[in-house]
Amino acid sequence: MKKYFFAVALVFAFRAEFIEASEVQVSGVRYETMFDYNTKTFEQVGSIKIRYINHDLSWGTRVFLLWGERCNGISHDWSNWKEELRPVDSYTWEITIHPGSAIVDHDGRNRCSNLEFAFMNSLNNNVSWDNGGASSMGFYSVPMPTEKTLGKVSDPSSWEVLPVSRKSSGYDY
Repeated sequence: MKKYFFAVALVFAFRAEFIEASEVQVSGVRYETMFDYNTKTFEQVGSIKIRYINHDLSWGTRVFLLWGERCNGISHDWSNWKEELRPVDSYTWEITIHPGSAIVDHDGRNRCSNLEFAFMNSLNNNVSWDNGGASSMGFYSVPMPTEKTLGKVSDPSSWEVLPVSRKSSGYDY
């Protein structure tokens, strides 16, 4: 009986480590804008839609996004914080953001490679964080939209699904 209990407890403990309370879905589009009069070219910028699903959050929870960009290999500009996601379905929130930096500059060089973010959940003055769970300093990361999605923001068919990864620190690339 002890062996059976130990085996069940071990399996349950192992499974619990991999159960995640939240799901993050991200899509994005890249488009040309910001005409540079000196070079007579456009820089490419983008829009990114983040959908956050968390069945562990109570009704009435407010969800905020804290985000920054990884440009030229350096994380920066996490000052764009406390942007509130809007509820779109049960346990589901969504936001569309427009990173402030050019993804590709007028010389055709990639400037910003990734969007990094975490969620702050607030209910009745109680705050919890969802940073991807990779470490206490972790965050979610998605690559910026690629050139193949050069399209229009208003055309959902031109948006690409972006893979979400969980990072333990800024050195985890």
